[in-house]
Amino acid sequence: MASKNKNVPTVVYYDACVADCDIGIEFKGENNVLISMRRGMTFNALKTKIQHKMGLNQGQTITIVIYRYPIYVGSGMFNYQAVTISDNEDIDDMFNVYNRHQCLSGFQFLIQYEQQPSSTTNVETTVQSPQIHETPYTDYHTQT
Repeated sequence: MASKNKNVPTVVYYDACVADCDIGIEFKGENNVLISMRRGMTFNALKTKIQHKMGLNQGQTITIVIYRYPIYVGSGMFNYQAVTISDNEDIDDMFNVYNRHQCLSGFQFLIQYEQQPSSTTNVETTVQSPQIHETPYTDYHTQT
C-alpha cells in the first residue's frame, strides 16, 4: 500500500482540454506544471499552490479544478473519468483512491482560470446633480 504521508507528484494542465480516449478521458495540452501534494492539504491551499507555481497574478483566479479520476477495472488496468474537485472532502477521496492502488504514480488535474475584475480600478465617482433640459418632445423615425 502507498505511504499515507508521502508527497504525491501532481501534473496540472492549463490552457488544455478534456479528450475522450480508449481508457476514458485524458487531458490534452502542452501547458502544464508539476507540484506535489500531501494528505491533509486543503482545497484552498491546493489552488494557492497551483496559482503560485503557474505565476498567476492576484487578479487571476482558478475557477475549476478537474481531476482525472481512476476507476479500477482489473488486472492493473484503469479507466478514467473527469471529476470536478470543489472541497476538502474531494481531496481526501483522491488520496483514499491513491492509497488503495500502489500502481498509481500521482494525480492529474486540468484547471481553468479567469481574470477577476480589479477592485482597485480607477473609477471616477463624481456625483453630479441631475440637469433638467426643457426640450420639446420630437418623435424620431428612421426613413427607409
